[in-house]
Amino acid sequence: MRKLLITTIVLLFSVLSAWAQERTLNGKITDEKGVPLVGVSVTTADGKLGTLTDAGGKYSINVPSNVKVLTYSFVNYEAAVKSLGNQQTINITLVTLEKSMTEVVVTGYGTQKKKAVTAAQSKINTNTFNTLATSSIDQQLGGRAAGLQVTNSSGLVNQAPRIRIRGINSISQGRD
Repeated sequence: MRKLLITTIVLLFSVLSAWAQERTLNGKITDEKGVPLVGVSVTTADGKLGTLTDAGGKYSINVPSNVKVLTYSFVNYEAAVKSLGNQQTINITLVTLEKSMTEVVVTGYGTQKKKAVTAAQSKINTNTFNTLATSSIDQQLGGRAAGLQVTNSSGLVNQAPRIRIRGINSISQGRD
Protein backbone atom coordinates (compact mmCIF):
# COMPACT_ATOMS: atom_id res chain seq x y z
CA MET A 1 0.00 0.00 0.00
CA ARG A 2 2.81 2.40 0.89
CA LYS A 3 4.60 1.65 -2.36
CA LEU A 4 1.44 2.40 -4.34
CA LEU A 5 0.98 5.71 -2.52
CA ILE A 6 4.58 6.82 -3.20
CA THR A 7 4.30 5.82 -6.86
CA THR A 8 1.06 7.76 -7.21
CA ILE A 9 2.58 10.88 -5.60
CA VAL A 10 5.70 10.74 -7.82
CA LEU A 11 3.56 10.28 -10.91
CA LEU A 12 1.29 13.17 -9.91
CA PHE A 13 4.25 15.55 -9.38
CA SER A 14 5.81 14.62 -12.71
CA VAL A 15 2.53 15.28 -14.53
CA LEU A 16 2.02 18.61 -12.76
CA SER A 17 5.59 19.77 -13.40
CA ALA A 18 5.33 18.89 -17.10
CA TRP A 19 2.02 20.75 -17.34
CA ALA A 20 3.35 23.90 -15.65
CA GLN A 21 6.59 24.14 -17.64
CA GLU A 22 7.53 27.43 -19.17
CA ARG A 23 9.99 28.17 -21.89
CA THR A 24 11.91 31.30 -22.69
CA LEU A 25 11.71 32.72 -26.20
CA ASN A 26 14.19 35.30 -27.47
CA GLY A 27 14.58 37.22 -30.67
CA LYS A 28 15.19 40.47 -32.47
CA ILE A 29 12.69 42.58 -34.38
CA THR A 30 13.77 44.79 -37.27
CA ASP A 31 12.19 46.75 -40.10
CA GLU A 32 12.67 46.03 -43.82
CA LYS A 33 16.03 47.84 -43.80
CA GLY A 34 17.37 45.79 -40.87
CA VAL A 35 17.03 48.63 -38.35
CA PRO A 36 16.09 47.36 -34.85
CA LEU A 37 12.64 48.50 -33.70
CA VAL A 38 12.33 49.76 -30.11
CA GLY A 39 9.07 49.25 -28.19
CA VAL A 40 7.49 46.54 -30.34
CA SER A 41 4.75 44.72 -28.44
CA VAL A 42 5.27 40.94 -28.22
CA THR A 43 2.22 39.16 -26.78
CA THR A 44 0.59 35.78 -26.57
CA ALA A 45 -2.54 35.31 -28.71
CA ASP A 46 -4.80 35.76 -25.67
CA GLY A 47 -2.95 38.94 -24.65
CA LYS A 48 -2.30 37.75 -21.09
CA LEU A 49 1.50 37.73 -21.39
CA GLY A 50 3.64 40.26 -23.16
CA THR A 51 6.84 42.26 -23.35
CA LEU A 52 8.42 45.09 -25.34
CA THR A 53 11.63 45.16 -27.36
CA ASP A 54 14.63 47.00 -25.94
CA ALA A 55 16.87 49.62 -27.59
CA GLY A 56 18.49 46.93 -29.76
CA GLY A 57 15.14 45.50 -30.90
CA LYS A 58 15.67 42.40 -28.73
CA TYR A 59 13.05 40.72 -26.57
CA SER A 60 12.76 37.83 -24.15
CA ILE A 61 9.48 36.34 -22.93
CA ASN A 62 8.62 33.37 -20.70
CA VAL A 63 5.56 31.52 -21.97
CA PRO A 64 3.81 28.34 -20.83
CA SER A 65 4.38 25.26 -22.97
CA ASN A 66 0.78 25.35 -24.19
CA VAL A 67 1.29 28.73 -25.97
CA LYS A 68 1.68 28.09 -29.69
CA VAL A 69 1.55 31.60 -31.22
CA LEU A 70 3.05 35.05 -30.54
CA THR A 71 1.81 38.34 -31.97
CA TYR A 72 4.18 41.20 -32.84
CA SER A 73 2.71 44.70 -33.27
CA PHE A 74 4.06 48.22 -33.64
CA VAL A 75 2.58 51.56 -34.72
CA ASN A 76 2.67 52.09 -38.51
CA TYR A 77 3.74 48.47 -39.16
CA GLU A 78 1.70 45.43 -40.12
CA ALA A 79 1.19 43.07 -37.18
CA ALA A 80 2.90 39.70 -37.49
CA VAL A 81 1.72 36.39 -36.04
CA LYS A 82 4.30 33.63 -35.65
CA SER A 83 3.79 29.95 -34.77
CA LEU A 84 6.35 28.89 -32.18
CA GLY A 85 6.94 25.22 -32.90
CA ASN A 86 10.09 24.07 -31.07
CA GLN A 87 11.97 27.32 -31.70
CA GLN A 88 13.64 29.24 -28.90
CA THR A 89 14.88 32.16 -31.02
CA ILE A 90 12.43 33.96 -33.27
CA ASN A 91 13.62 36.94 -35.32
CA ILE A 92 10.95 38.98 -37.07
CA THR A 93 11.01 41.63 -39.79
CA LEU A 94 8.00 43.94 -39.64
CA VAL A 95 6.68 45.55 -42.81
CA THR A 96 5.63 49.21 -42.97
CA LEU A 97 1.92 49.79 -43.56
CA GLU A 98 1.07 51.04 -47.04
CA LYS A 99 -1.54 53.42 -45.69
CA SER A 100 -0.07 56.54 -44.17
CA MET A 101 -1.72 58.79 -41.64
CA THR A 102 -3.52 61.81 -43.06
CA GLU A 103 -2.53 65.25 -41.83
CA VAL A 104 -4.03 65.97 -38.42
CA VAL A 105 -4.54 69.33 -36.75
CA VAL A 106 -4.08 69.44 -32.98
CA THR A 107 -6.36 72.02 -31.41
CA GLY A 108 -6.32 73.28 -27.85
CA TYR A 109 -9.03 70.81 -26.89
CA GLY A 110 -8.81 67.85 -29.29
CA THR A 111 -7.71 66.75 -32.76
CA GLN A 112 -9.38 66.97 -36.15
CA LYS A 113 -8.53 66.08 -39.72
CA LYS A 114 -7.11 69.08 -41.51
CA LYS A 115 -9.86 69.19 -44.12
CA ALA A 116 -12.54 69.30 -41.39
CA VAL A 117 -11.14 72.44 -39.71
CA THR A 118 -13.08 75.54 -40.73
CA ALA A 119 -11.44 78.08 -38.41
CA ALA A 120 -8.28 80.07 -39.09
CA GLN A 121 -5.07 78.08 -38.82
CA SER A 122 -1.44 79.01 -38.34
CA LYS A 123 1.48 76.81 -39.24
CA ILE A 124 4.98 77.33 -37.90
CA ASN A 125 7.72 75.65 -39.90
CA THR A 126 10.21 73.93 -37.60
CA ASN A 127 13.08 74.77 -39.97
CA THR A 128 12.65 78.38 -38.87
CA PHE A 129 13.66 77.44 -35.34
CA ASN A 130 17.10 76.31 -36.47
CA THR A 131 17.90 79.77 -37.87
CA LEU A 132 16.89 81.74 -34.75
CA ALA A 133 19.43 82.73 -32.12
CA THR A 134 17.16 82.20 -29.13
CA SER A 135 17.54 79.82 -26.25
CA SER A 136 13.95 78.84 -25.48
CA ILE A 137 10.85 77.68 -27.30
CA ASP A 138 8.73 80.54 -25.95
CA GLN A 139 11.07 83.10 -27.55
CA GLN A 140 10.97 81.17 -30.83
CA LEU A 141 7.15 81.01 -30.87
CA GLY A 142 6.56 84.66 -30.00
CA GLY A 143 5.20 86.64 -32.98
CA ARG A 144 5.21 83.66 -35.35
CA ALA A 145 1.51 82.75 -35.30
CA ALA A 146 -1.63 84.86 -35.23
CA GLY A 147 -3.52 84.53 -31.99
CA LEU A 148 -0.54 83.15 -30.04
CA GLN A 149 0.45 85.29 -27.06
CA VAL A 150 3.73 84.66 -25.23
CA THR A 151 4.19 86.85 -22.15
CA ASN A 152 6.22 86.93 -18.99
CA SER A 153 3.71 88.48 -16.60
CA SER A 154 5.96 88.71 -13.55
CA GLY A 155 9.01 90.24 -15.23
CA LEU A 156 11.33 87.88 -13.35
CA VAL A 157 14.17 86.28 -15.30
CA ASN A 158 13.64 82.65 -14.25
CA GLN A 159 9.85 82.81 -14.32
CA ALA A 160 8.04 80.50 -16.75
CA PRO A 161 6.29 82.38 -19.56
CA ARG A 162 2.55 82.33 -20.13
CA ILE A 163 1.53 81.00 -23.56
CA ARG A 164 -2.05 81.69 -24.61
CA ILE A 165 -3.86 80.63 -27.76
CA ARG A 166 -6.66 82.77 -29.20
CA GLY A 167 -10.01 81.52 -28.01
CA ILE A 168 -8.66 80.08 -24.76
CA ASN A 169 -10.84 82.47 -22.75
CA SER A 170 -13.95 80.88 -24.21
CA ILE A 171 -12.85 77.53 -22.80
CA SER A 172 -11.16 78.46 -19.52
CA GLN A 173 -9.49 81.46 -17.94
CA GLY A 174 -6.07 79.84 -17.41
CA ARG A 175 -4.00 80.14 -14.27
CA ASP A 176 -1.92 82.97 -12.94
